[in-house]
Amino acid sequence: MQLQLLYITTQAHDRLIASCREAWPREACGILTGESDIGKISDVTAIANVHSSPATAFAFAPDDWVKAYYRMQKSRQSLLGFFHSHPTSHTQPSTADGLGIHTDDQSLSYWIISLQQPLQPEIQAYCRMKGGFQPLQWAIAD
Repeated sequence: MQLQLLYITTQAHDRLIASCREAWPREACGILTGESDIGKISDVTAIANVHSSPATAFAFAPDDWVKAYYRMQKSRQSLLGFFHSHPTSHTQPSTADGLGIHTDDQSLSYWIISLQQPLQPEIQAYCRMKGGFQPLQWAIAD
């Protein structure tokens, strides 16, 4: 099932932006979790970026990924998406972004946060389909 409109709580939205700013000038990365039955993201978990070129690419730290996944299951939340930041570029997915995601699961969202203008970060959500990215609409809803 392809996602149509995504929802994120104010608290999760603020945590998403804060995680990206804290990682700057490196790319931030992590997961977005919440309640899949209503499709609302309510939690953001940053995962350490262990890529050899962290200013322009990301790779989840394996131990952090396992801990985040366990925490998500323990709190009875569902994986709703992934995120990462572009510290100096726009929200358009790069070639490296395409290579870094290993799923075409259309029920998962993929968020890119641009910090080109740090005081006014841009956010774009996508759905991964057939090896490409399709933009998605999102809204804040508490």
